[in-house]
Amino acid sequence: MESIQRLADRIDRRWRERRYEIAAFAEVAELGLAETDREPLGAFDAAQWVLSASILPPQTDLPAAFGHPPVTVYKSDRFTIEVIYWLSGSTAIHEHAFTGVFSVLAGSSLHAHYTFRRSEDRGDRLRIGALELAEAELLAPGDVRRIEPGEELIHSLLHLDQPTVSLIVRAPVPWSVPQFYYLPPGLALAPNVPPHLREQQVRRVQVLGFLARIEHAGFDGSLEDLLGRVEADEAVELVLATSSSFRGRASDLNAILRRAFAGDDALVRQLVATIRHERRTSRLVRARDATDDPELRFLLSVLIVAHTRGRIEALVAARYPDVSAESWLDERLARLRAGPGDGAASIAELLPS
Repeated sequence: MESIQRLADRIDRRWRERRYEIAAFAEVAELGLAETDREPLGAFDAAQWVLSASILPPQTDLPAAFGHPPVTVYKSDRFTIEVIYWLSGSTAIHEHAFTGVFSVLAGSSLHAHYTFRRSEDRGDRLRIGALELAEAELLAPGDVRRIEPGEELIHSLLHLDQPTVSLIVRAPVPWSVPQFYYLPPGLALAPNVPPHLREQQVRRVQVLGFLARIEHAGFDGSLEDLLGRVEADEAVELVLATSSSFRGRASDLNAILRRAFAGDDALVRQLVATIRHERRTSRLVRARDATDDPELRFLLSVLIVAHTRGRIEALVAARYPDVSAESWLDERLARLRAGPGDGAASIAELLPS
C-alpha cells in the first residue's frame, strides 16, 4: 500500500503548511488526490492487503454498518484514509460530523445533494422542515467530491455497480457537530444520545417488532403508551420502525399518531408523509434487488432519487450518452410495467408518465 502512504504524506505536508487549519482540510485532501500522478490503486488492493499484512492500523466501524466492508488503510492522530467496498446502494440521506473528500475507485455511484429548510425544532435531535433535491449526478472512477461538516453537505450515494469501491479521506472537526440523517419530505433526526439511552431505544424497537410479528393483541396499546412517554426524536424512530405493522390499517396508525402527538399537527403530517415516502422507496429497492438486468437496476435506482421526468432523462443521458434518453426511458418504463406478477402492477403506479 505504498501509494496510500505517499498520498497520506502529501496530504500531511500540505496541511502542515496550512498549520493544520481544519477549514483547509477538504481542499488539502482534494489537492493531495490530484497530485497522485494517477498512481494505480486497484479496486481490490486493500482487500488483498488486509489478508496479507501482518499488522493493520486500528479499524473503524467493525460492525461494517457503513460498507461491505470498510477498510481503514491509514490512520494518524489527525486524519484517516478508508477504502470502502459496496455490494448494494444505500438510500440514506445524511450529513457528516467530519470533513474531507471521497472518490470513486471502481464502479459508479448516483450522488444526490439536498438542501434542508428548517422550520421548527423538537428538542436537540429532531427538526421539521422541507428537504429538497438540489442536484443529482453520476460519479465514475476518478471523480472526487469534498465533504463539509453539517448542513454544508446533505447527500445520499446509491452505488450502482456490484461492487462499487470508494476512497474516503477524513478528519474529525474539533467542535461538536450533531450528525443528522434526513427523511423526505421534511424530517431530520440526530440519534447522538448517550450509549445507555441508545441501547434502551434499540431494545424497545426490537421488542415492539417482536410483538408486531406475532400480532400480539397489546401491540397497538403498547406503542401508543410508549409514544406518549419518550422524547420526540425517539417517538419518531419508533413510529418509522413499526409502521410496516399497520399495512392495510392506516387509519389505526393515524389515530394512534393523532392521540400520541395531540396538538402537534405539523409533526403528524410529516410522519404520515414520511411513512408514505419510505414505503415507495422500499418498493423500488425491492424491485431493483429482484432484477439482474443492469439497465433496469440503474433506472430503478434513479427513480429512488429523481421524481421528475426531466431529472430522470438527464441522468439517463449521462449514463448512456450515445442514445436518445427519451426513447431509452420510454422503452425501459414499458418493460417495468409489463413485468411479471403483482410486482409490475405495484411498481407501475410509481413510474412517471
